[in-house]
Amino acid sequence: MKTKKQILNSMLLFSFILAVIWVFAIVTNKEIKYAEDQERVVNKITEDTVELSYLSNDFVIYGEPQQLNRWNLKFDSLSDDIVSLKPKNSEQETLVKNIQKARDGLREVFNSIASAVEISKRNNSGKVGQEVIQVSWSRMAIQSQALNSDALRLADLVTEKGDKLRQARSILVYIIMTGLGIFLFVIYSQLTSKAELERNFNKQKISEGRQRNFLAILGHELRNPLAPIVLSLDLLSLKKIEDTEIEQSLETIRHQTDNMSKLIRDLLDISRVERGKIELKQTETDLDPIINNALKAAIPLIDERKQKLQVSSYRNINIFADPLRIEQIIVNILRNASKFSENESVIRLKVETEADKVFIKIKDEGIGIPTNLIDHIFDLFAQLDETDKKSGLGIGLFLARSLARLQGGEVSAYSAGPGKGTEFTIMLPIIPGSPSVKKIGSDISLADNHMKVLVADDNQPLADELGKVLKALNYEARIVYDGLSALKAAGQFQPDIALIDIGLPDLSGLEIARKLREESNSKPLTLIAVSGYGQESDKEAAKSAGFDYYLIKPVSIGMLSDVLAQKDANNFKL
Repeated sequence: MKTKKQILNSMLLFSFILAVIWVFAIVTNKEIKYAEDQERVVNKITEDTVELSYLSNDFVIYGEPQQLNRWNLKFDSLSDDIVSLKPKNSEQETLVKNIQKARDGLREVFNSIASAVEISKRNNSGKVGQEVIQVSWSRMAIQSQALNSDALRLADLVTEKGDKLRQARSILVYIIMTGLGIFLFVIYSQLTSKAELERNFNKQKISEGRQRNFLAILGHELRNPLAPIVLSLDLLSLKKIEDTEIEQSLETIRHQTDNMSKLIRDLLDISRVERGKIELKQTETDLDPIINNALKAAIPLIDERKQKLQVSSYRNINIFADPLRIEQIIVNILRNASKFSENESVIRLKVETEADKVFIKIKDEGIGIPTNLIDHIFDLFAQLDETDKKSGLGIGLFLARSLARLQGGEVSAYSAGPGKGTEFTIMLPIIPGSPSVKKIGSDISLADNHMKVLVADDNQPLADELGKVLKALNYEARIVYDGLSALKAAGQFQPDIALIDIGLPDLSGLEIARKLREESNSKPLTLIAVSGYGQESDKEAAKSAGFDYYLIKPVSIGMLSDVLAQKDANNFKL
Protein backbone atom coordinates (compact mmCIF):
# COMPACT_ATOMS: atom_id res chain seq x y z
CA MET A 1 0.00 0.00 0.00
CA LYS A 2 2.80 2.40 0.91
CA THR A 3 4.56 1.85 -2.43
CA LYS A 4 1.33 2.46 -4.41
CA LYS A 5 0.76 5.70 -2.50
CA GLN A 6 4.34 6.79 -3.18
CA ILE A 7 3.92 6.10 -6.90
CA LEU A 8 0.60 8.03 -6.98
CA ASN A 9 2.16 11.03 -5.19
CA SER A 10 5.10 10.97 -7.60
CA MET A 11 2.74 10.92 -10.58
CA LEU A 12 0.68 13.84 -9.23
CA LEU A 13 3.78 15.93 -8.52
CA PHE A 14 5.26 15.21 -11.90
CA SER A 15 1.94 15.98 -13.63
CA PHE A 16 1.72 19.36 -11.88
CA ILE A 17 5.30 20.28 -12.80
CA LEU A 18 4.71 19.10 -16.37
CA ALA A 19 1.51 21.22 -16.63
CA VAL A 20 3.36 24.35 -15.46
CA ILE A 21 6.18 23.74 -17.91
CA TRP A 22 3.67 23.01 -20.69
CA VAL A 23 1.83 26.31 -20.14
CA PHE A 24 5.15 28.15 -20.13
CA ALA A 25 6.10 26.32 -23.33
CA ILE A 26 2.85 27.40 -25.07
CA VAL A 27 3.46 31.03 -24.13
CA THR A 28 7.07 30.76 -25.28
CA ASN A 29 6.03 29.27 -28.62
CA LYS A 30 3.62 32.18 -29.21
CA GLU A 31 6.36 34.68 -28.47
CA ILE A 32 8.76 32.83 -30.78
CA LYS A 33 6.14 32.89 -33.58
CA TYR A 34 5.65 36.65 -33.06
CA ALA A 35 9.41 37.23 -33.15
CA GLU A 36 9.79 35.17 -36.34
CA ASP A 37 6.90 37.04 -38.03
CA GLN A 38 8.40 40.41 -37.10
CA GLU A 39 11.80 39.27 -38.39
CA ARG A 40 10.24 38.44 -41.79
CA VAL A 41 8.41 41.78 -41.93
CA VAL A 42 11.49 43.84 -41.06
CA ASN A 43 13.59 41.96 -43.61
CA LYS A 44 10.95 42.63 -46.27
CA ILE A 45 10.85 46.36 -45.34
CA THR A 46 14.62 46.54 -45.84
CA GLU A 47 14.36 44.79 -49.23
CA ASP A 48 11.46 47.04 -50.33
CA THR A 49 13.37 50.20 -49.37
CA VAL A 50 16.38 49.17 -51.50
CA GLU A 51 14.10 48.26 -54.42
CA LEU A 52 12.33 51.69 -54.18
CA SER A 53 15.70 53.35 -54.65
CA TYR A 54 16.29 51.36 -57.86
CA LEU A 55 12.76 52.11 -59.14
CA SER A 56 13.23 55.83 -58.40
CA ASN A 57 16.43 55.83 -60.45
CA ASP A 58 14.71 54.09 -63.38
CA PHE A 59 11.86 56.62 -63.30
CA VAL A 60 14.26 59.57 -63.37
CA ILE A 61 16.11 58.10 -66.37
CA TYR A 62 13.18 56.92 -68.47
CA GLY A 63 10.24 58.89 -67.01
CA GLU A 64 7.80 56.23 -68.22
CA PRO A 65 4.42 55.80 -66.56
CA GLN A 66 5.02 52.11 -65.89
CA GLN A 67 8.04 52.96 -63.72
CA LEU A 68 5.80 55.31 -61.77
CA ASN A 69 3.17 52.60 -61.31
CA ARG A 70 5.77 50.06 -60.19
CA TRP A 71 7.14 52.53 -57.66
CA ASN A 72 3.67 53.20 -56.26
CA LEU A 73 2.92 49.48 -55.95
CA LYS A 74 6.16 48.79 -54.13
CA PHE A 75 5.56 51.82 -51.85
CA ASP A 76 2.08 50.49 -50.99
CA SER A 77 3.65 47.10 -50.15
CA LEU A 78 6.20 48.85 -47.96
CA SER A 79 3.42 50.76 -46.18
CA ASP A 80 1.48 47.53 -45.56
CA ASP A 81 4.59 45.92 -44.06
CA ILE A 82 5.17 48.89 -41.79
CA VAL A 83 1.54 48.81 -40.65
CA SER A 84 1.93 45.10 -39.73
CA LEU A 85 4.75 45.90 -37.31
CA LYS A 86 3.60 45.31 -33.71
CA PRO A 87 6.04 46.82 -31.23
CA LYS A 88 6.26 45.21 -27.76
CA ASN A 89 8.07 47.97 -25.89
CA SER A 90 8.80 51.69 -26.02
CA GLU A 91 12.08 51.26 -27.89
CA GLN A 92 10.39 49.28 -30.62
CA GLU A 93 7.55 51.82 -30.79
CA THR A 94 10.05 54.67 -31.31
CA LEU A 95 11.78 52.76 -34.11
CA VAL A 96 8.45 52.00 -35.82
CA LYS A 97 7.47 55.68 -35.67
CA ASN A 98 10.82 56.65 -37.18
CA ILE A 99 10.29 54.09 -39.94
CA GLN A 100 6.83 55.51 -40.64
CA LYS A 101 8.25 59.05 -40.72
CA ALA A 102 11.01 57.98 -43.11
CA ARG A 103 8.40 56.29 -45.31
CA ASP A 104 6.36 59.48 -45.45
CA GLY A 105 9.55 61.36 -46.28
CA LEU A 106 10.20 58.97 -49.17
CA ARG A 107 6.72 59.60 -50.56
CA GLU A 108 7.17 63.36 -50.31
CA VAL A 109 10.57 63.30 -52.00
CA PHE A 110 9.41 60.98 -54.76
CA ASN A 111 6.40 63.21 -55.40
CA SER A 112 8.82 66.13 -55.83
CA ILE A 113 10.90 64.09 -58.29
CA ALA A 114 7.80 63.06 -60.22
CA SER A 115 6.63 66.72 -60.49
CA ALA A 116 10.09 67.85 -61.61
CA VAL A 117 10.18 65.18 -64.29
CA GLU A 118 6.69 66.14 -65.53
CA ILE A 119 7.55 69.89 -65.67
CA SER A 120 10.80 69.15 -67.44
CA LYS A 121 8.99 67.16 -70.12
CA ARG A 122 6.28 69.77 -70.58
CA ASN A 123 8.45 72.90 -70.79
CA ASN A 124 11.55 71.32 -72.24
CA SER A 125 13.50 73.05 -69.48
CA GLY A 126 15.72 70.15 -68.55
CA LYS A 127 18.10 72.34 -66.61
CA VAL A 128 15.60 73.38 -63.95
CA GLY A 129 14.15 69.88 -63.76
CA GLN A 130 17.56 68.36 -63.34
CA GLU A 131 18.37 70.68 -60.47
CA VAL A 132 15.15 69.75 -58.67
CA ILE A 133 15.77 66.06 -59.31
CA GLN A 134 19.31 66.22 -57.94
CA VAL A 135 18.16 67.96 -54.74
CA SER A 136 15.25 65.52 -54.31
CA TRP A 137 17.51 62.56 -55.06
CA SER A 138 19.83 63.57 -52.21
CA ARG A 139 16.87 63.89 -49.86
CA MET A 140 15.59 60.42 -50.93
CA ALA A 141 18.96 58.85 -50.17
CA ILE A 142 18.86 60.37 -46.69
CA GLN A 143 15.32 59.12 -46.03
CA SER A 144 16.13 55.63 -47.38
CA GLN A 145 19.24 55.40 -45.20
CA ALA A 146 17.25 56.50 -42.11
CA LEU A 147 14.50 53.96 -42.85
CA ASN A 148 16.99 51.14 -43.41
CA SER A 149 18.94 52.03 -40.28
CA ASP A 150 15.84 51.99 -38.07
CA ALA A 151 14.59 48.83 -39.75
CA LEU A 152 17.92 47.04 -39.14
CA ARG A 153 17.93 48.18 -35.50
CA LEU A 154 14.39 46.88 -35.09
CA ALA A 155 15.45 43.63 -36.78
CA ASP A 156 18.32 43.24 -34.29
CA LEU A 157 15.98 43.72 -31.32
CA VAL A 158 13.42 41.24 -32.65
CA THR A 159 16.10 38.69 -33.60
CA GLU A 160 17.77 38.98 -30.20
CA LYS A 161 14.48 38.31 -28.46
CA GLY A 162 13.72 35.45 -30.85
CA ASP A 163 17.09 33.85 -30.13
CA LYS A 164 16.50 34.08 -26.39
CA LEU A 165 13.05 32.55 -26.74
CA ARG A 166 14.35 29.72 -28.92
CA GLN A 167 17.09 29.04 -26.37
CA ALA A 168 14.47 29.01 -23.60
CA ARG A 169 12.40 26.55 -25.65
CA SER A 170 15.40 24.23 -26.06
CA ILE A 171 15.98 24.36 -22.32
CA LEU A 172 12.30 23.57 -21.72
CA VAL A 173 12.48 20.57 -24.03
CA TYR A 174 15.58 19.37 -22.21
CA ILE A 175 13.89 19.86 -18.83
CA ILE A 176 10.77 18.01 -19.97
CA MET A 177 12.76 15.08 -21.39
CA THR A 178 15.01 14.95 -18.34
CA GLY A 179 12.04 15.20 -16.02
CA LEU A 180 10.27 12.44 -17.91
CA GLY A 181 13.37 10.27 -17.66
CA ILE A 182 13.68 10.95 -13.93
CA PHE A 183 9.99 10.27 -13.43
CA LEU A 184 10.18 6.97 -15.28
CA PHE A 185 13.32 6.06 -13.33
CA VAL A 186 11.61 6.88 -10.02
CA ILE A 187 8.57 4.80 -10.97
CA TYR A 188 10.81 1.94 -12.11
CA SER A 189 12.90 2.18 -8.92
CA GLN A 190 9.80 2.12 -6.74
CA LEU A 191 8.36 -0.83 -8.62
CA THR A 192 11.64 -2.75 -8.52
CA SER A 193 12.07 -1.75 -4.88
CA LYS A 194 8.67 -3.21 -4.12
CA ALA A 195 9.56 -6.40 -6.00
CA GLU A 196 12.92 -6.56 -4.18
CA LEU A 197 11.19 -6.07 -0.83
CA GLU A 198 8.80 -8.89 -1.66
CA ARG A 199 11.68 -11.15 -2.70
CA ASN A 200 13.64 -10.30 0.44
CA PHE A 201 10.52 -10.89 2.53
CA ASN A 202 10.02 -14.29 0.92
CA LYS A 203 13.71 -15.12 1.39
CA GLN A 204 13.48 -14.07 5.02
CA LYS A 205 10.42 -16.27 5.51
CA ILE A 206 12.25 -19.20 3.93
CA SER A 207 15.35 -18.48 6.03
CA GLU A 208 13.30 -18.22 9.22
CA GLY A 209 11.53 -21.45 8.36
CA ARG A 210 14.86 -23.18 7.78
CA GLN A 211 16.26 -21.84 11.03
CA ARG A 212 13.20 -23.00 13.00
CA ASN A 213 13.46 -26.39 11.34
CA PHE A 214 17.22 -26.45 12.02
CA LEU A 215 16.73 -25.73 15.73
CA ALA A 216 14.06 -28.42 15.99
CA ILE A 217 16.25 -30.99 14.28
CA LEU A 218 19.31 -29.84 16.25
CA GLY A 219 17.44 -30.63 19.46
CA HIS A 220 16.55 -34.01 18.01
CA GLU A 221 20.13 -34.68 16.90
CA LEU A 222 21.56 -33.74 20.30
CA ARG A 223 19.00 -35.81 22.21
CA ASN A 224 19.75 -38.86 20.09
CA PRO A 225 23.31 -39.40 21.40
CA LEU A 226 22.50 -38.05 24.87
CA ALA A 227 19.77 -40.64 25.50
CA PRO A 228 22.03 -43.73 25.20
CA ILE A 229 24.80 -41.91 27.11
CA VAL A 230 22.43 -41.28 30.03
CA LEU A 231 21.17 -44.88 29.96
CA SER A 232 24.72 -46.24 29.83
CA LEU A 233 25.76 -44.08 32.77
CA ASP A 234 22.73 -45.28 34.72
CA LEU A 235 23.70 -48.83 33.90
CA LEU A 236 27.28 -48.26 35.04
CA SER A 237 25.99 -46.88 38.33
CA LEU A 238 24.36 -50.21 39.10
CA LYS A 239 26.51 -52.48 41.21
CA LYS A 240 25.47 -55.83 39.73
CA ILE A 241 26.56 -55.66 36.10
CA GLU A 242 28.87 -57.91 34.13
CA ASP A 243 32.21 -56.83 32.69
CA THR A 244 30.84 -57.35 29.19
CA GLU A 245 27.99 -54.96 29.95
CA ILE A 246 30.49 -52.39 31.23
CA GLU A 247 32.44 -52.69 27.99
CA GLN A 248 29.25 -52.32 25.96
CA SER A 249 28.18 -49.27 27.95
CA LEU A 250 31.60 -47.68 27.58
CA GLU A 251 31.53 -48.36 23.85
CA THR A 252 28.08 -46.75 23.61
CA ILE A 253 29.26 -43.67 25.49
CA ARG A 254 32.38 -43.46 23.34
CA HIS A 255 30.42 -43.85 20.11
CA GLN A 256 27.74 -41.31 20.99
CA THR A 257 30.32 -38.86 22.32
CA ASP A 258 32.12 -39.12 18.98
CA ASN A 259 28.83 -38.35 17.22
CA MET A 260 28.27 -35.28 19.38
CA SER A 261 31.85 -34.13 18.87
CA LYS A 262 31.45 -34.40 15.09
CA LEU A 263 28.18 -32.50 15.21
CA ILE A 264 29.66 -29.70 17.32
CA ARG A 265 32.76 -29.59 15.12
CA ASP A 266 30.63 -29.16 11.99
CA LEU A 267 28.61 -26.40 13.65
CA LEU A 268 31.80 -24.56 14.63
CA ASP A 269 33.19 -25.00 11.13
CA ILE A 270 30.01 -23.53 9.66
CA SER A 271 30.46 -20.49 11.91
CA ARG A 272 34.09 -20.10 10.85
CA VAL A 273 33.26 -20.45 7.15
CA GLU A 274 30.49 -17.85 7.41
CA ARG A 275 32.87 -15.39 9.13
CA GLY A 276 35.81 -16.18 6.84
CA LYS A 277 37.85 -17.45 9.81
CA ILE A 278 38.28 -21.08 8.78
CA GLU A 279 41.83 -22.34 9.32
CA LEU A 280 43.39 -24.45 6.56
CA LYS A 281 46.72 -26.27 6.91
CA GLN A 282 47.48 -26.99 3.29
CA THR A 283 50.40 -29.14 2.30
CA GLU A 284 51.50 -31.38 -0.53
CA THR A 285 49.95 -34.74 0.22
CA ASP A 286 48.96 -38.05 -1.36
CA LEU A 287 45.21 -38.41 -1.94
CA ASP A 288 45.10 -42.19 -1.36
CA PRO A 289 45.59 -42.22 2.44
CA ILE A 290 43.08 -39.39 2.78
CA ILE A 291 40.45 -41.49 1.00
CA ASN A 292 41.36 -44.50 3.14
CA ASN A 293 40.90 -42.53 6.36
CA ALA A 294 37.56 -41.20 5.07
CA LEU A 295 36.39 -44.73 4.29
CA LYS A 296 37.33 -45.90 7.78
CA ALA A 297 35.27 -43.06 9.26
CA ALA A 298 32.21 -43.76 7.08
CA ILE A 299 32.29 -47.57 7.16
CA PRO A 300 30.47 -47.96 10.54
CA LEU A 301 27.33 -46.21 9.23
CA ILE A 302 27.49 -48.09 5.92
CA ASP A 303 27.89 -51.44 7.73
CA GLU A 304 25.07 -50.57 10.11
CA ARG A 305 22.73 -50.20 7.13
CA LYS A 306 24.13 -53.36 5.47
CA GLN A 307 25.14 -51.40 2.41
CA LYS A 308 27.94 -52.32 0.04
CA LEU A 309 30.78 -49.96 -0.75
CA GLN A 310 32.66 -50.39 -4.04
CA VAL A 311 35.90 -48.41 -4.36
CA SER A 312 37.96 -47.81 -7.49
CA SER A 313 40.92 -45.54 -6.79
CA TYR A 314 44.15 -44.29 -8.30
CA ARG A 315 47.37 -44.13 -6.30
CA ASN A 316 50.12 -41.51 -6.24
CA ILE A 317 47.83 -38.57 -6.91
CA ASN A 318 49.35 -35.55 -5.20
CA ILE A 319 47.31 -32.52 -4.16
CA PHE A 320 48.02 -29.32 -2.28
CA ALA A 321 45.32 -29.23 0.38
CA ASP A 322 44.45 -29.62 4.05
CA PRO A 323 44.29 -33.44 4.44
CA LEU A 324 41.89 -33.36 7.39
CA ARG A 325 39.50 -30.99 5.57
CA ILE A 326 39.51 -33.09 2.38
CA GLU A 327 38.82 -36.16 4.53
CA GLN A 328 35.96 -34.24 6.17
CA ILE A 329 34.48 -33.43 2.73
CA ILE A 330 34.59 -37.08 1.61
CA VAL A 331 33.17 -38.35 4.91
CA ASN A 332 30.27 -35.88 4.80
CA ILE A 333 29.29 -36.96 1.28
CA LEU A 334 29.70 -40.69 2.04
CA ARG A 335 27.48 -40.37 5.11
CA ASN A 336 24.97 -38.38 3.11
CA ALA A 337 24.92 -41.11 0.45
CA SER A 338 24.41 -43.81 3.09
CA LYS A 339 21.72 -41.88 4.97
CA PHE A 340 19.56 -41.30 1.90
CA SER A 341 19.94 -44.80 0.40
CA GLU A 342 18.02 -47.96 1.20
CA ASN A 343 19.52 -50.72 3.33
CA GLU A 344 21.61 -53.24 1.35
CA SER A 345 22.05 -50.77 -1.54
CA VAL A 346 25.38 -50.08 -3.23
CA ILE A 347 27.53 -46.96 -2.86
CA ARG A 348 30.31 -46.51 -5.38
CA LEU A 349 33.43 -44.37 -5.01
CA LYS A 350 35.82 -43.92 -7.90
CA VAL A 351 38.66 -41.54 -8.63
CA GLU A 352 39.33 -40.14 -12.10
CA THR A 353 41.95 -37.71 -13.38
CA GLU A 354 41.74 -35.24 -16.23
CA ALA A 355 44.58 -32.85 -17.09
CA ASP A 356 45.46 -31.05 -13.84
CA LYS A 357 42.33 -32.08 -11.91
CA VAL A 358 41.22 -35.10 -9.91
CA PHE A 359 37.56 -36.05 -9.57
CA ILE A 360 36.32 -38.10 -6.61
CA LYS A 361 32.88 -39.43 -7.59
CA ILE A 362 30.50 -40.89 -5.02
CA LYS A 363 27.34 -42.45 -6.46
CA ASP A 364 24.42 -43.89 -4.51
CA GLU A 365 21.15 -45.66 -5.32
CA GLY A 366 19.13 -43.46 -3.00
CA ILE A 367 16.11 -41.17 -3.18
CA GLY A 368 17.57 -38.90 -5.88
CA ILE A 369 17.04 -35.17 -6.27
CA PRO A 370 14.59 -33.20 -8.45
CA THR A 371 16.50 -31.35 -11.18
CA ASN A 372 15.31 -27.93 -10.04
CA LEU A 373 16.65 -28.54 -6.51
CA ILE A 374 20.19 -29.68 -7.39
CA ASP A 375 21.85 -26.39 -6.41
CA HIS A 376 19.44 -25.85 -3.52
CA ILE A 377 20.82 -28.87 -1.63
CA PHE A 378 24.11 -27.02 -1.07
CA ASP A 379 22.37 -24.14 0.74
CA LEU A 380 22.87 -23.84 4.49
CA PHE A 381 20.12 -25.70 6.43
CA ALA A 382 18.58 -26.86 3.12
CA GLN A 383 16.61 -30.11 3.09
CA LEU A 384 14.58 -31.87 0.40
CA ASP A 385 11.86 -32.75 2.91
CA GLU A 386 11.79 -30.26 5.77
CA THR A 387 9.13 -32.29 7.59
CA ASP A 388 11.43 -35.31 7.86
CA LYS A 389 13.39 -35.10 11.11
CA LYS A 390 15.67 -37.91 9.89
CA SER A 391 16.99 -35.77 7.04
CA GLY A 392 19.64 -34.14 9.23
CA LEU A 393 20.58 -30.54 9.90
CA GLY A 394 21.29 -29.51 6.32
CA ILE A 395 24.88 -28.44 7.00
CA GLY A 396 27.04 -31.30 5.67
CA LEU A 397 26.83 -30.51 1.95
CA PHE A 398 27.13 -26.76 2.52
CA LEU A 399 30.27 -27.35 4.57
CA ALA A 400 31.68 -29.80 1.99
CA ARG A 401 31.30 -27.35 -0.90
CA SER A 402 32.63 -24.42 1.16
CA LEU A 403 35.75 -26.33 2.25
CA ALA A 404 36.39 -27.49 -1.32
CA ARG A 405 36.08 -24.00 -2.78
CA LEU A 406 38.44 -22.58 -0.16
CA GLN A 407 41.09 -24.96 -1.54
CA GLY A 408 40.53 -24.26 -5.23
CA GLY A 409 38.13 -27.16 -5.70
CA GLU A 410 34.41 -27.69 -6.17
CA VAL A 411 31.60 -30.04 -5.14
CA SER A 412 28.72 -30.65 -7.54
CA ALA A 413 25.81 -33.07 -7.78
CA TYR A 414 23.84 -34.81 -10.52
CA SER A 415 20.61 -36.78 -10.32
CA ALA A 416 18.33 -38.11 -13.05
CA GLY A 417 15.40 -37.37 -10.74
CA PRO A 418 13.56 -38.68 -7.66
CA GLY A 419 14.23 -42.34 -6.95
CA LYS A 420 17.16 -42.54 -9.37
CA GLY A 421 20.07 -41.94 -7.01
CA THR A 422 22.62 -39.13 -6.89
CA GLU A 423 26.25 -38.75 -7.94
CA PHE A 424 28.40 -36.23 -6.09
CA THR A 425 31.67 -35.09 -7.65
CA ILE A 426 34.52 -33.58 -5.64
CA MET A 427 36.98 -31.74 -7.91
CA LEU A 428 40.47 -30.89 -6.62
CA PRO A 429 43.55 -29.51 -8.42
CA ILE A 430 46.49 -31.90 -8.88
CA ILE A 431 50.17 -31.07 -8.32
CA PRO A 432 51.95 -32.76 -11.27
CA GLY A 433 55.06 -34.66 -10.23
CA SER A 434 55.09 -33.51 -6.60
CA PRO A 435 56.25 -36.08 -4.02
CA SER A 436 53.61 -37.71 -1.82
CA VAL A 437 53.87 -37.42 1.96
CA LYS A 438 53.54 -40.07 4.63
CA LYS A 439 50.16 -41.35 5.66
CA ILE A 440 48.07 -38.98 7.77
CA GLY A 441 47.17 -40.27 11.24
CA SER A 442 48.62 -43.01 13.39
CA ASP A 443 47.60 -45.78 15.72
CA ILE A 444 47.59 -45.19 19.46
CA SER A 445 50.97 -46.21 20.90
CA LEU A 446 52.16 -46.82 24.47
CA ALA A 447 55.01 -44.79 25.91
CA ASP A 448 58.24 -46.78 25.95
CA ASN A 449 59.74 -44.81 28.85
CA HIS A 450 58.49 -43.70 32.24
CA MET A 451 57.68 -40.01 31.60
CA LYS A 452 55.92 -37.73 34.07
CA VAL A 453 52.83 -35.76 33.03
CA LEU A 454 51.19 -33.01 35.08
CA VAL A 455 47.46 -32.37 34.37
CA ALA A 456 45.88 -29.08 35.55
CA ASP A 457 42.16 -28.69 34.83
CA ASP A 458 39.33 -27.32 36.99
CA ASN A 459 36.93 -29.78 35.35
CA GLN A 460 37.59 -32.53 37.91
CA PRO A 461 35.88 -35.42 36.07
CA LEU A 462 37.74 -34.56 32.88
CA ALA A 463 41.07 -34.22 34.71
CA ASP A 464 40.57 -37.56 36.46
CA GLU A 465 39.72 -39.30 33.17
CA LEU A 466 42.83 -37.79 31.57
CA GLY A 467 44.85 -39.20 34.47
CA LYS A 468 43.43 -42.66 33.86
CA VAL A 469 44.19 -42.44 30.14
CA LEU A 470 47.77 -41.36 30.84
CA LYS A 471 48.33 -44.24 33.22
CA ALA A 472 46.90 -46.63 30.63
CA LEU A 473 49.47 -45.26 28.17
CA ASN A 474 52.32 -45.96 30.64
CA TYR A 475 52.76 -42.34 31.80
CA GLU A 476 53.11 -41.31 35.44
CA ALA A 477 50.39 -38.70 36.00
CA ARG A 478 49.81 -36.03 38.67
CA ILE A 479 46.35 -34.38 38.70
CA VAL A 480 45.56 -30.90 40.12
CA TYR A 481 42.44 -28.73 39.79
CA ASP A 482 43.68 -25.12 40.09
CA GLY A 483 46.59 -22.89 39.10
CA LEU A 484 48.36 -22.53 42.44
CA SER A 485 48.33 -26.31 42.94
CA ALA A 486 49.77 -26.68 39.42
CA LEU A 487 52.75 -24.44 40.27
CA LYS A 488 53.32 -26.26 43.53
CA ALA A 489 53.06 -29.71 41.92
CA ALA A 490 55.41 -28.68 39.12
CA GLY A 491 58.11 -27.88 41.70
CA GLN A 492 57.61 -31.15 43.61
CA PHE A 493 56.74 -33.53 40.77
CA GLN A 494 59.24 -32.24 38.17
CA PRO A 495 57.13 -33.32 35.16
CA ASP A 496 58.42 -33.87 31.64
CA ILE A 497 55.11 -32.75 30.15
CA ALA A 498 52.36 -30.48 31.50
CA LEU A 499 48.79 -30.43 30.17
CA ILE A 500 47.31 -27.13 31.38
CA ASP A 501 43.77 -25.86 30.91
CA ILE A 502 43.82 -22.23 29.76
CA GLY A 503 40.74 -21.25 31.77
CA LEU A 504 41.70 -22.13 35.35
CA PRO A 505 39.81 -20.14 38.02
CA ASP A 506 42.64 -18.65 40.13
CA LEU A 507 45.55 -18.40 37.69
CA SER A 508 45.05 -18.64 33.96
CA GLY A 509 46.94 -21.28 32.03
CA LEU A 510 48.89 -18.49 30.30
CA GLU A 511 50.15 -17.16 33.65
CA ILE A 512 51.13 -20.66 34.77
CA ALA A 513 53.06 -21.24 31.53
CA ARG A 514 55.01 -17.99 31.96
CA LYS A 515 55.91 -18.80 35.56
CA LEU A 516 56.96 -22.35 34.67
CA ARG A 517 59.16 -21.04 31.86
CA GLU A 518 60.73 -18.48 34.21
CA GLU A 519 61.35 -21.05 36.97
CA SER A 520 62.33 -24.03 34.80
CA ASN A 521 65.60 -25.73 35.63
CA SER A 522 67.84 -27.53 33.20
CA LYS A 523 65.26 -30.32 32.74
CA PRO A 524 63.27 -29.77 29.50
CA LEU A 525 59.54 -29.25 29.94
CA THR A 526 56.92 -29.65 27.19
CA LEU A 527 53.88 -27.43 27.78
CA ILE A 528 50.57 -28.41 26.17
CA ALA A 529 47.62 -25.98 26.28
CA VAL A 530 44.13 -27.46 26.48
CA SER A 531 41.21 -25.15 25.64
CA GLY A 532 37.70 -25.01 24.25
CA TYR A 533 38.67 -22.00 22.10
CA GLY A 534 40.41 -22.43 18.75
CA GLN A 535 40.84 -18.94 17.29
CA GLU A 536 44.22 -17.88 15.91
CA SER A 537 44.42 -15.12 18.55
CA ASP A 538 44.05 -17.76 21.31
CA LYS A 539 46.85 -19.85 19.80
CA GLU A 540 49.12 -16.82 19.40
CA ALA A 541 48.57 -15.91 23.07
CA ALA A 542 49.42 -19.48 24.10
CA LYS A 543 52.56 -19.47 21.98
CA SER A 544 53.67 -16.15 23.47
CA ALA A 545 53.17 -17.55 26.99
CA GLY A 546 55.51 -20.46 26.25
CA PHE A 547 53.26 -23.35 25.23
CA ASP A 548 54.60 -25.87 22.71
CA TYR A 549 51.32 -27.47 21.62
CA TYR A 550 47.65 -26.42 21.54
CA LEU A 551 44.82 -28.96 21.86
CA ILE A 552 41.15 -28.04 21.38
CA LYS A 553 38.61 -29.85 23.54
CA PRO A 554 37.37 -32.55 23.38
CA VAL A 555 40.78 -34.30 23.39
CA SER A 556 40.79 -37.86 22.03
CA ILE A 557 43.19 -40.59 23.16
CA GLY A 558 44.74 -40.77 19.68
CA MET A 559 45.34 -37.02 19.60
CA LEU A 560 46.81 -37.08 23.11
CA SER A 561 48.99 -40.09 22.35
CA ASP A 562 50.43 -38.47 19.21
CA VAL A 563 51.24 -35.19 20.96
CA LEU A 564 52.77 -36.83 24.04
CA ALA A 565 54.93 -39.01 21.84
CA GLN A 566 55.60 -36.05 19.49
CA LYS A 567 54.50 -38.27 16.64
CA ASP A 568 52.44 -36.85 13.73
CA ALA A 569 51.77 -33.87 15.99
CA ASN A 570 52.59 -31.02 13.60
CA ASN A 571 48.91 -30.06 13.33
CA PHE A 572 48.93 -29.20 17.05
CA LYS A 573 52.37 -27.58 17.29
CA LEU A 574 52.54 -23.81 17.88
